[in-house]
Amino acid sequence: MDGGVVWSCATSRSSWCSRRNCTSAGPRDSISREDFADLTVVAHRSPIPAYMEEVFQPFHTPSGRPVRRGTVITNWDDHLKAVSAGQAVMATTAEAARFYPWPDLLHLPIRDAPPVEWALVWRTPDESPLIRAFAQVARELHDAG
Repeated sequence: MDGGVVWSCATSRSSWCSRRNCTSAGPRDSISREDFADLTVVAHRSPIPAYMEEVFQPFHTPSGRPVRRGTVITNWDDHLKAVSAGQAVMATTAEAARFYPWPDLLHLPIRDAPPVEWALVWRTPDESPLIRAFAQVARELHDAG
Protein backbone atom coordinates (compact mmCIF):
# COMPACT_ATOMS: atom_id res chain seq x y z
CA MET A 1 0.00 0.00 0.00
CA ASP A 2 1.35 3.45 -0.87
CA GLY A 3 1.60 5.91 1.98
CA GLY A 4 0.72 5.40 5.59
CA VAL A 5 -2.42 4.48 7.43
CA VAL A 6 -4.15 6.69 9.98
CA TRP A 7 -6.51 5.47 12.67
CA SER A 8 -8.62 7.25 15.21
CA CYS A 9 -11.21 6.67 17.92
CA ALA A 10 -10.40 3.10 18.91
CA THR A 11 -13.13 1.55 21.01
CA SER A 12 -14.17 -1.93 22.04
CA ARG A 13 -17.52 -3.69 22.19
CA SER A 14 -18.70 -7.00 23.57
CA SER A 15 -19.33 -9.91 21.21
CA TRP A 16 -22.83 -11.24 20.79
CA CYS A 17 -24.41 -14.11 18.90
CA SER A 18 -27.55 -13.53 16.85
CA ARG A 19 -29.80 -16.48 16.19
CA ARG A 20 -33.41 -17.26 15.36
CA ASN A 21 -35.77 -16.41 18.18
CA CYS A 22 -37.61 -19.64 18.89
CA THR A 23 -38.24 -21.67 22.02
CA SER A 24 -36.49 -24.82 20.78
CA ALA A 25 -33.20 -23.09 19.94
CA GLY A 26 -31.41 -23.72 23.24
CA PRO A 27 -29.99 -21.26 25.79
CA ARG A 28 -31.67 -17.88 25.94
CA ASP A 29 -29.37 -15.91 28.27
CA SER A 30 -25.83 -16.27 26.87
CA ILE A 31 -23.57 -18.69 25.04
CA SER A 32 -19.88 -19.57 25.16
CA ARG A 33 -17.34 -19.72 22.35
CA GLU A 34 -17.31 -23.50 22.77
CA ASP A 35 -21.06 -23.60 21.96
CA PHE A 36 -20.26 -22.58 18.36
CA ALA A 37 -19.24 -26.19 17.61
CA ASP A 38 -22.89 -27.16 18.08
CA LEU A 39 -24.13 -24.39 15.80
CA THR A 40 -23.90 -23.55 12.12
CA VAL A 41 -22.57 -20.09 11.29
CA VAL A 42 -23.02 -18.12 8.10
CA ALA A 43 -20.35 -18.60 5.45
CA HIS A 44 -18.87 -15.56 3.74
CA ARG A 45 -18.27 -15.03 0.06
CA SER A 46 -16.32 -11.82 0.31
CA PRO A 47 -12.79 -10.47 0.24
CA ILE A 48 -12.63 -10.45 4.05
CA PRO A 49 -9.36 -12.09 5.13
CA ALA A 50 -9.73 -15.28 7.19
CA TYR A 51 -8.06 -13.70 10.24
CA MET A 52 -10.72 -10.97 10.24
CA GLU A 53 -13.60 -13.40 9.67
CA GLU A 54 -12.30 -15.47 12.61
CA VAL A 55 -13.08 -12.54 14.95
CA PHE A 56 -16.80 -12.84 14.25
CA GLN A 57 -17.40 -16.26 12.70
CA PRO A 58 -14.84 -18.62 14.26
CA PHE A 59 -13.53 -21.61 12.33
CA HIS A 60 -12.74 -23.53 15.53
CA THR A 61 -13.72 -23.31 19.19
CA PRO A 62 -11.07 -22.60 21.84
CA SER A 63 -10.68 -26.38 22.38
CA GLY A 64 -10.17 -26.93 18.62
CA ARG A 65 -13.60 -28.29 17.66
CA PRO A 66 -14.58 -27.24 14.11
CA VAL A 67 -17.41 -24.79 13.57
CA ARG A 68 -19.76 -25.71 10.71
CA ARG A 69 -20.42 -23.24 7.91
CA GLY A 70 -23.90 -22.97 6.45
CA THR A 71 -25.64 -20.52 4.16
CA VAL A 72 -23.23 -18.58 1.95
CA ILE A 73 -23.84 -14.85 2.19
CA THR A 74 -22.37 -11.81 0.51
CA ASN A 75 -23.86 -8.88 2.42
CA TRP A 76 -25.32 -7.79 5.76
CA ASP A 77 -28.97 -8.16 4.66
CA ASP A 78 -28.29 -11.79 3.73
CA HIS A 79 -26.77 -12.32 7.18
CA LEU A 80 -29.94 -11.11 8.84
CA LYS A 81 -32.24 -13.10 6.55
CA ALA A 82 -30.31 -16.37 7.02
CA VAL A 83 -30.25 -15.98 10.79
CA SER A 84 -33.92 -14.99 11.13
CA ALA A 85 -34.87 -18.00 8.95
CA GLY A 86 -32.94 -20.30 11.31
CA GLN A 87 -30.41 -21.35 8.64
CA ALA A 88 -27.40 -20.21 10.69
CA VAL A 89 -26.20 -18.01 13.53
CA MET A 90 -23.77 -15.11 13.37
CA ALA A 91 -21.50 -13.39 15.83
CA THR A 92 -21.69 -9.63 15.93
CA THR A 93 -21.45 -6.85 18.50
CA ALA A 94 -23.97 -5.61 21.03
CA GLU A 95 -25.05 -2.82 18.69
CA ALA A 96 -26.81 -5.34 16.44
CA ALA A 97 -29.49 -5.86 19.08
CA ARG A 98 -30.12 -2.13 19.19
CA PHE A 99 -30.00 -1.49 15.43
CA TYR A 100 -31.78 -4.69 14.31
CA PRO A 101 -34.52 -5.49 16.84
CA TRP A 102 -36.26 -7.93 14.49
CA PRO A 103 -38.81 -10.13 16.27
CA ASP A 104 -37.28 -13.22 14.59
CA LEU A 105 -33.80 -12.48 15.99
CA LEU A 106 -32.46 -13.21 19.46
CA HIS A 107 -29.18 -11.54 20.42
CA LEU A 108 -27.13 -13.29 23.15
CA PRO A 109 -23.86 -12.20 24.75
CA ILE A 110 -20.91 -14.52 24.14
CA ARG A 111 -19.76 -14.65 27.74
CA ASP A 112 -16.14 -15.69 27.15
CA ALA A 113 -15.36 -13.80 23.94
CA PRO A 114 -12.77 -11.04 23.97
CA PRO A 115 -14.03 -7.57 23.13
CA VAL A 116 -14.10 -6.52 19.49
CA GLU A 117 -11.87 -3.53 18.76
CA TRP A 118 -13.15 -0.85 16.37
CA ALA A 119 -11.38 2.12 14.84
CA LEU A 120 -11.69 4.49 11.91
CA VAL A 121 -8.91 3.74 9.44
CA TRP A 122 -7.93 5.44 6.22
CA ARG A 123 -4.92 5.63 3.91
CA THR A 124 -3.02 8.91 4.18
CA PRO A 125 -3.00 9.48 0.38
CA ASP A 126 -6.81 9.50 0.53
CA GLU A 127 -7.05 11.90 3.45
CA SER A 128 -9.17 14.96 2.79
CA PRO A 129 -10.80 17.77 4.77
CA LEU A 130 -14.04 15.75 4.75
CA ILE A 131 -12.32 12.66 6.23
CA ARG A 132 -10.58 14.80 8.89
CA ALA A 133 -13.89 16.47 9.80
CA PHE A 134 -15.66 13.10 10.05
CA ALA A 135 -12.85 11.71 12.23
CA GLN A 136 -13.02 14.78 14.48
CA VAL A 137 -16.78 14.38 15.02
CA ALA A 138 -16.33 10.66 15.68
CA ARG A 139 -13.54 11.42 18.18
CA GLU A 140 -15.72 13.98 19.98
CA LEU A 141 -18.66 11.57 20.18
CA HIS A 142 -16.36 8.79 21.40
CA ASP A 143 -14.79 11.00 24.06
CA ALA A 144 -18.24 12.18 25.22
CA GLY A 145 -19.13 8.56 25.91
